[in-house]
Amino acid sequence: MGLVVLINQSILIITAAIFLSTMCRHGHATIMFFIFGSSTLIYFIMAIFSRLKTRFKWRGFMLDVSRHFFTKQEVETFLDLMAMQKLNVFHWHLTDDHGWRIEIKKYPKLTEIGAWRSDVGFDFPSNSTTAYGPDGRYGRFYTQDDIREVVKYAAARHITVVPEIEMPGHATVALAAYPQYSCTGGLFEPLMTAGILMAFMIRPKRKLFSS
Repeated sequence: MGLVVLINQSILIITAAIFLSTMCRHGHATIMFFIFGSSTLIYFIMAIFSRLKTRFKWRGFMLDVSRHFFTKQEVETFLDLMAMQKLNVFHWHLTDDHGWRIEIKKYPKLTEIGAWRSDVGFDFPSNSTTAYGPDGRYGRFYTQDDIREVVKYAAARHITVVPEIEMPGHATVALAAYPQYSCTGGLFEPLMTAGILMAFMIRPKRKLFSS
């Protein structure tokens, strides 16, 4: 896969051997990079010859919304920036010990309980975010429609979405919602600090994988 961008005083040409729509979008991103990627503001591009070929097939960006929530609109802004930089894989970290961000209709407590914690945590001041519910708890989650819209938005920019859903480890919020699947029993609360808690592994019961 290759891309050639040629600009002179009277013409702009973008050519690609294959994947025309993808490469033309990358060509547009290249032009935007020349305009906005410089510390000096460029008003006119007089002449450029650029031959591009991607070195890596997986050019990824990871956004951890479990620890720190971003709205759907903010996620789409990240996708726009990814496209400008020709990144093509969006690693969406949706669950961890700190928050469950994806709606699962069969298990509603995952978001009713697991999507919320008492404060933003991580030593951030409470006013560093606006992601609070009516009861003052920090959190939120994405509905299934939200997820579909983000996937569609990403696909239009030739970006593949790779969701990360933690299990059997890093499952404190899942166990806060459904403690019957815990190895150790007890009560659980979403965490507000970093760390790996190996004790909170989900018990691999057959019922868990068949229900």
